[in-house]
Amino acid sequence: MTLKELIIQKIKDEGPISFRDFMEMALYYPGKGYYTGSKDKIGKKGDFYTSSNVSAVFGAMIGKQLEEMWEALGSFFYDSSYLF
Repeated sequence: MTLKELIIQKIKDEGPISFRDFMEMALYYPGKGYYTGSKDKIGKKGDFYTSSNVSAVFGAMIGKQLEEMWEALGSFFYDSSYLF
């Protein structure tokens, strides 16, 4: 039985389920959830790498983009001490 079929069967048997219960099944159902299943999670057949923990390149790209946006806005100086 697929995870989709298991979720549908649970709803048929027990009635509406909470978002929390749905996500619990979708992510952690033994052997079929996103994190517990055997499918590729990252790579060509999986998700994108989006963590700075994977490589310093991701963090460097985000930093460069923020710098470009700051310069496009006039490179103004921001002093957070004015907030308090």
